[in-house]
Amino acid sequence: MRRKQPICIDDIYRFKIPMEPNVSPDGKQVVFAVERMHKKERAYYSNLYLAGTNGRGSKQLTFGKRNDHFPTWSPSGKQIVFIRKRETTTQIWILTMNAGEARPLTRLPRGAVSNVRWSPDGDKLLFLFHPSGSEIKVNKKGKEKTPVFRHIKDIWYRLDDHGYFDSENTHVWVANARTGTVGQVVKGDYD
Repeated sequence: MRRKQPICIDDIYRFKIPMEPNVSPDGKQVVFAVERMHKKERAYYSNLYLAGTNGRGSKQLTFGKRNDHFPTWSPSGKQIVFIRKRETTTQIWILTMNAGEARPLTRLPRGAVSNVRWSPDGDKLLFLFHPSGSEIKVNKKGKEKTPVFRHIKDIWYRLDDHGYFDSENTHVWVANARTGTVGQVVKGDYD
């Protein structure tokens, strides 16, 4: 039996936190994200895993220093879509089961994707998209400049892990599940 010892600050780097489970349509498998912290980079990364709902076996589906979240099964159970976050943007990625690596499905401009849902026939994906970057300024070398000030108009103006909200609105978009072609469903000066 292992001897109990107090937790120390470096223990956080050993934590692997499962999150966002999604059960397959046949109920036999669950896909989920596992988040961990990288000690040297002091950054969080997450990859996707697959396990049987019977409690036997698990395998890693995505690898590397990625931020893969919110896996969602297709109605047929043959594909999984998920959100991959990079520095300034998030995209929808798709993984066909038993067919190799995940691939990017969308090529949206700078912004944030959330709440991805399959259509019942599996042909389309509905999602929320918040474009950002209209308030970002770039210097001559192509590097982003921190604004001298921000004009805050709303009480809710900033969120950890998201930063400052800009003046853009979040709207419903649709993507073709095969081609990744996207279109905005709802427009207007509201979220």
